[in-house]
Amino acid sequence: MGKIVAISVLVVLFGITGAASATTVTIELPELVGELEPYPNHPTATFDFGTSFLSIDEVSIRMSGTFTPGVVHSLITGESWDATPEILLYIQRGVGTFLHPLESPFDVEQIFELDLGATWDFLLDGKGEVSAY
Repeated sequence: MGKIVAISVLVVLFGITGAASATTVTIELPELVGELEPYPNHPTATFDFGTSFLSIDEVSIRMSGTFTPGVVHSLITGESWDATPEILLYIQRGVGTFLHPLESPFDVEQIFELDLGATWDFLLDGKGEVSAY
């Protein structure tokens, strides 16, 4: 089965904003650059900001690149339509976000949302992983 959408990522910036000084720290994630593959062949980037944080207010990711949509065909209705690109970015259980680039090339920034009860405490040491699907 072929890919429904081919997504090529050119730049990935991952940022953490701390409460104490309202400073944003940004790091590149070169492991996520290239053509994104679906699960289970998705890329995962390990990051280390080289510092710890007292608190974290916000975590965001910025991606730019291109996509080539394919065509989805319904076997039930017989209808066809262009596939809409969607990138799931996942840090850990309860922490993820979707990017929906609407045109190619794209440059999209998205804030990670915390699910109910989740906190940023797991990132206070400045280390972690992010996967793209």
